[in-house]
Amino acid sequence: MSEKSDWDKGYDQAMMRAYGERKALKARITELEAELTELKERFDITDGLLNQATCSIGAVIACCTYNSNAEAMAGAYGISYRAFTMIDNFIKNYNRAVLDGKASTDVKNIICWPNPPEVNNG
Repeated sequence: MSEKSDWDKGYDQAMMRAYGERKALKARITELEAELTELKERFDITDGLLNQATCSIGAVIACCTYNSNAEAMAGAYGISYRAFTMIDNFIKNYNRAVLDGKASTDVKNIICWPNPPEVNNG
């Protein structure tokens, strides 16, 4: 059996390096996919909590202002104009993000009333 030529030896070495690099890249892709899955789960939890907070804030404001935003903004119910404006802007920005697809409202087990029943019965 004859010895391999230098060219054949170089080719074999290059193939072994390529195989090793390919194996390392596949392992890295697997790690990144797992990290991406974890980050997506964490994002979904955070997104759900943000949705719950937004619904809660809206419900509290509706109860405290008897759904009269204009009067509430003027300070009629003890909420400062600045505080009411901050809350109102937060809810508007969140709703805009939902419409733009940047936040979701797909959260389970949430009771969210834009007009709480207690307010509507009066």
